[in-house]
Amino acid sequence: VHRAFAESRRFRPSEAHWYLPMIGTDPSVRGLGFGSLLIRHALNRCETESVPTHLETSNPRAVAFYRRFGFRTLGIAQIGSSPAVFSMRRDPNGESRSTNPGILASPELPAVSHYELSTTL
Repeated sequence: VHRAFAESRRFRPSEAHWYLPMIGTDPSVRGLGFGSLLIRHALNRCETESVPTHLETSNPRAVAFYRRFGFRTLGIAQIGSSPAVFSMRRDPNGESRSTNPGILASPELPAVSHYELSTTL
């Protein structure tokens, strides 16, 4: 799985963006809206800064969850029989746009390739 995640990096945006490393909830509270609350909290920051959001997931059920928030699948990486890793992107306002370099370039953002956004309740 680690190699598949490494392979999925080729789908990362080249412009400045937020990377969501992990969002999860305890199984005992799944389906109660906590995951949605977490993703909305993270996306509020991305919207405020008008930069795209990128994430990777190896959970096929999570793909549908992220699509509800405007993410689209950029590509799928899989090494041998390891689980597939879905690379996903969300543009500001949930719009689907190309991943061409330069989109949403902002002079206020430092010249780095991505930011990681972590949040907890």
